[in-house]
Order: sequence, then structure tokens, then C-alpha cells
Amino acid sequence: MYLASGFVFASCFALYSTVSSLYRIREAGLDPFELILVGSVLELSVFLFEIPTGVVADVYSRRLSVWIGYAVVGIGFWIESAWTSFATILAAQVVWGVGHTFISGAQTAWLVDELQNEGVGEVFVRRSQVGRAGALIGILLGVWLGGTSLALPMRIAGGGMLLFAVTLYLIMPETMPLGRDGADEERRHRGAMVGTFRAGVAAIREQPTLLVIVALTLLGGIASEPLDRLWELHLLQNFALPDWAGASGLTLFGGMRVLVLLIGIGAAELVRRWVRFDEPRELRRGLLLMNLGVIVGFGLFALAPATASALFGYLIGTLLRGTQGPLLATWTNQQLDRSVRATVLSMTSQADALGQVTGGPALGALGRALGVRAALLTATGLFVPIQWLLRRRTSRAS
Repeated sequence: MYLASGFVFASCFALYSTVSSLYRIREAGLDPFELILVGSVLELSVFLFEIPTGVVADVYSRRLSVWIGYAVVGIGFWIESAWTSFATILAAQVVWGVGHTFISGAQTAWLVDELQNEGVGEVFVRRSQVGRAGALIGILLGVWLGGTSLALPMRIAGGGMLLFAVTLYLIMPETMPLGRDGADEERRHRGAMVGTFRAGVAAIREQPTLLVIVALTLLGGIASEPLDRLWELHLLQNFALPDWAGASGLTLFGGMRVLVLLIGIGAAELVRRWVRFDEPRELRRGLLLMNLGVIVGFGLFALAPATASALFGYLIGTLLRGTQGPLLATWTNQQLDRSVRATVLSMTSQADALGQVTGGPALGALGRALGVRAALLTATGLFVPIQWLLRRRTSRAS
């Protein structure tokens, strides 16, 4: 069930996301500010509901939480495709964002409970593999079906999630129910949460490296919204797309997603082989080189005079930005004491969400006033202080 859910979620999400941006641009006519606001509303929904929905999984039932999550995500996908308006699109982000919070954490906790923590590492790796396969299939289906109607793949993705939710309801096992013991355990955890949170804050304040990592995450969160939400609009508005791109550009954008997915797999393997993950200084040097590549790639994308150079810049910037993740995660964990690891990691995740929610709309407003190029160039400029912070830490002992 866990592997099947990884395939279904990845394929349905890829089917939805391959056409959703074009749907918002072509069908709903959203401008740069509205496009970024869509992402900010989604992030805010996840930010606000992550803990409340987690209580359902921890107190009542992991299975119940997962089943609800898939159903609500499917409803959110379907809502966006049913009515073409800015208000409906925003409402859909709230719905499926809340649904995602029911799934996140609960599904992994369910797996660990059912397997009693035996062999879960291998299952995680296998899920990532089937997830990539599902994403590839979803992208290709999205390009094919989107040629008929941009809303059609979104509806099918929503229907697929709802159908899988029904399947989960009928056959998903739960041999380790929580019941009263789970509720009692949750209350005991709540009593310790305040102390752990304070210890996490103290750890960040006392370690300059952790402060730098939080700052990097915050700046990266701000920059991510324009880069993730406006790249298709930039290509549509400012370049002449090749004939094979399709009337709406869907073939081109789907092809770029496939390239990023496939090349990203190879890039991750090269990083795994070449970088010594047990050496913090080498991790920082790797991050420095990749971040410089991100600046060059997205800078070229924002300022490119021709379609080919813009696509090349976007591909380089996106690949290197994604490949930075494992290095940054490893470096972060090397700085953390086990007693506050989860708390500090949660804080860095919240810093990323905070950057997207607060800084994203500001860059969207800039894009509305001065154009998409200005928003993309400003977002790229945020990686410059990241480069400076990384260089400062690299020049010192870990």
C-alpha cells in the first residue's frame, strides 16, 4: 500500500501540476502577482494546518488521516478544474493544501508502526523509485491529455486521488491502532513540547552555523516562489516558442519537466559519488559551487535574449537548486544534537514556508508593476547573499 500510494500520488500530482500553471495563465488569465499568491495561499494553508491535522494521526488513527488526506487532495484538484476564476483557484489551494497535511507524516508513521521499524529504509528508497516512475508517467499523460483540454488532466488527477482514497478505505490495514494509549501519549508529548522548542531556539541562537542555515532557508524560500511560479509565463510573454512546443507551449513545458526529472537522477548520483558527506567543509564548498551555478543559470534565464539560452539557463538553475537539497540537509544535521534535531529541522522548514508566504507576494507585485523579468532577476539576486554567507562559513572551521 505504501509503494502504491507513492506511485499514485506522484503520478496524479505530476498530471495536475504539468498543466496547472498553463491553465492559470491561459484559461484564468492570472498575472504575476496572482500566480505567486496562489502558491503563497497553498504554503500558508500547509503552515497553519500541519500541526492540527497531525493530531488526528497521533490521537485517533493513521489510516483515517491518510484516507481523509487523499480524498481532500482529490477534491482540491477537481475544484480548481471545475470553475475558472481566481477565487476558485485560491480556494482549491486551501482545500488540497489541508488534504496534504493529513497525509504528510501520518503515512510514514503508519508504515513504521505496521513494520515495527524493520526494513523501512529499503521501503523509503523503493518508494522514491516508484515515485519517479509515477511522475514521469503523469507528465507524459498531462502533455497528451492537455492538448485536448488543460482542465482535463486536472480533473483526472483529482478523480484518481478520490478513487485511491476509496481503495485505501476498503483495504488499507491498521494492525497497530492508537486508541486511548495514543491519546495519552499525545498529551505527554504536549507537556514536553515547550521545553524542546526552547532548547531548539537556544541551539540556533548559540550556533552561528545554524543561524546561517536558517537565513539561507528563508532567502531560498522567498526566491523559490517567482522561480517556480513565473517561469512558464516568462517564456510565453518574452520569447517566440518553437513550432514543436505546441499551441499553448504544453509540449515544451512538459519536455522541460521530463529533462529535469531524468537529468536530476543522474546529477544526484554524481553528487553521491563525488562529495564526501562526512566532511562539513567539503559540503559547504559543494554548496558554494552549486549556488554560484544557480545564480548564473537563473540570471541567464531572466536576461536571455533568445529562447534556447533561456531554456538552458532555466535547466541549469533548476537542476543545481534541486541538487543542493541533500548537501544542505546533511550539513544541517551535522550541527544538531539528537535531542532537538526534529525541532530545529521543523524550524528550518517553517523558515522556508515563511519566506514563501511573506516574500513571494512582494516579488509577485514587483512582477506585476515592472514585468516578469524584474521579478525573476530579483529572486535570482537573493542567492547572492546566500553565496556570501556560505563563503564566510567555508573560510572558518566547522
